[in-house]
Amino acid sequence: MSLGTKVNPLWFDQSFFNSEWERFELGDTAQAAYLRHKGSDGSVKLLDENLLSRRCHSGFERFTGVTWYKGEKSINQIQEDFDNANYLGIGVVCVDVRSRPTKSFLKLLRKYLYLKTFIPYIIILLPSSDCVWDTWKDIREGLCNACYDKLGVGIHFVDKVSKEFNDAAALQRWKGEPVKLIAAGQSLLEKEKNQYLMAFLREYITPECEYFMCNLPKSSKECCADIENQMKNFEMMKDVLKNNCRKMPMINNTFIEDVPQRPLRPTEDNLTSSIYKTFEDNRSKYQIYEEAITEVILDWQKGCKFEKKKMVILLVGAGRGGLVESIMKALRKTDIVSDSIVVAVEKNPFAFRSLVHKNKKMWDYFIKLVNADLREHKLIKKALDGHVPYLVISELLGSFACNELSPDLLTTLEPLIDNKTVFLPQYYTNFISPCFSFRLNNIIQGGRPDFYQRLSNFCGRDGIRAIDSNNYSNLDQLYVSTLNSAYIIDAPQPVCTYKHHAKASNLMQWRSQTHFKISVDCQINGLAGFFEAKLKSNTISTVPKDINQFTDIKKSWFPAYFPLSYPLDCPKGSTVDVLIERKVNDQGMWYEWCVVVRRGRLVMGTDVQNKGGESYFVRFHEHNSDNDDSQLLSYVGRGYLVKENIAK
Repeated sequence: MSLGTKVNPLWFDQSFFNSEWERFELGDTAQAAYLRHKGSDGSVKLLDENLLSRRCHSGFERFTGVTWYKGEKSINQIQEDFDNANYLGIGVVCVDVRSRPTKSFLKLLRKYLYLKTFIPYIIILLPSSDCVWDTWKDIREGLCNACYDKLGVGIHFVDKVSKEFNDAAALQRWKGEPVKLIAAGQSLLEKEKNQYLMAFLREYITPECEYFMCNLPKSSKECCADIENQMKNFEMMKDVLKNNCRKMPMINNTFIEDVPQRPLRPTEDNLTSSIYKTFEDNRSKYQIYEEAITEVILDWQKGCKFEKKKMVILLVGAGRGGLVESIMKALRKTDIVSDSIVVAVEKNPFAFRSLVHKNKKMWDYFIKLVNADLREHKLIKKALDGHVPYLVISELLGSFACNELSPDLLTTLEPLIDNKTVFLPQYYTNFISPCFSFRLNNIIQGGRPDFYQRLSNFCGRDGIRAIDSNNYSNLDQLYVSTLNSAYIIDAPQPVCTYKHHAKASNLMQWRSQTHFKISVDCQINGLAGFFEAKLKSNTISTVPKDINQFTDIKKSWFPAYFPLSYPLDCPKGSTVDVLIERKVNDQGMWYEWCVVVRRGRLVMGTDVQNKGGESYFVRFHEHNSDNDDSQLLSYVGRGYLVKENIAK
């Protein structure tokens, strides 16, 4: 829809039934009116068959308007276009930016994004000929780095392409931005001219990018002309799109949407059946465990060749039996089922029922089952019946290795083991890297900055009322996410290593500082966390060799994500220092983190986040406090929730 066309909005509104609006997509008001009257037989020719592409993934399709920003003189027209689009109930308005954005333009966008009841989603379309990312960064910052649910960016590939599209490092920055639309001129259909577009498509045409335009009109008049030629170009682009789209990670034939989630807390909560099912569907993980268990058994057989000993295996955190199956396969493969003892410990009473059933139907009561916390040694010793486990197996790792208390829990098993006991995994290391994701931080913050949230929601007698609030508790949490929409600034670096054997001495509290070199101007607003675990000769790792890689192992362990309080500019050549601490008290564990950017004498950074475990805290035991419950009710009674320091 070319919103700048002088068309009577009332006439246009009455030209279509309400149900027909949902069948339209990217188009032009003037063209719609033109096509409406062009048919001599009185039929209406719908735009979704004439101009542009279907959305890249299935979803609700709505009509999209196009308006043009060409400097200060365009402000009034854009405002009228926005109001007209809002009146018509149009789903998306694309603002084609043909001039350097001014303060007046940004003020207008803020008004419609934050202060008005405005229905359409706004896409800022920028030409590839200028410093596109820098321009978008300025616009994004002018709009408070917020409102992900109503704001996106588009790239218009023209004959002249900025050098940033020929720089792999610079191109990666777009991974963290809300790229919603890509427009390509006719000349880019020629092979020798479309290399930049192809590189961009392979990275960014995903379910996140909802629209593709094969040609973009300079005005509403041009949009009405030569529709047949535009459609011919679009048909040529169909195969290009199909063959060059970025391949997205999938689980059970479903795209994995990048949404921040709370990490699991097995010491506090019982996992659900669906979570166990997700873990069990990752067959490659259990294959790696089976191979490692087989290696350990073969080593044991060599050492006990002339001794009549039994192979004793202790499995802690058995879940619904995924690892028990790996153990049984390894025992059968090495033909020592009759010479082995397997004890499986699981604290979840509901998952334990599944273990009892499988032990009866599948394992012929071979497994000794213990329904207890692994720290309750009395029941485990009874099941071991005087034997010392030669092999201790677990999969207690979290997305950041130690965030689900794996080292804290496994070290409590020292009274049950001896110098010969082997652990799987034997050791593991967590890794960190600065990153940027417009999407993740916006979802975590609730979409809008606090000031605008209060401004738009307060409608009292006295108008805007200041409410002192510096509550950043959502940004002081640890999350897990696929990081599909995140730009990983540099290769992840190791933070801390935990080793498990009889004489191991692990630091449960530590402080780490890692350094990263910045190769291209960028921003950071978060930290990406990974881990690598050494079983025997094989390894389980979520650390990507390629920073854009999504391994099958990540189906069980999405990367960790630490948000920053606000974005930090990182000029090319600067150094980013990431400081992260793991702290422990008698109740539980928490992380504290901050980031410092250095360039010469210029130093800037964030304050320490999650001090004292105020917002994110993992308890060693299930928490039952009547006092906290009464505090919760009192906060709800006041109409809102505030942070409480429950770590102390």
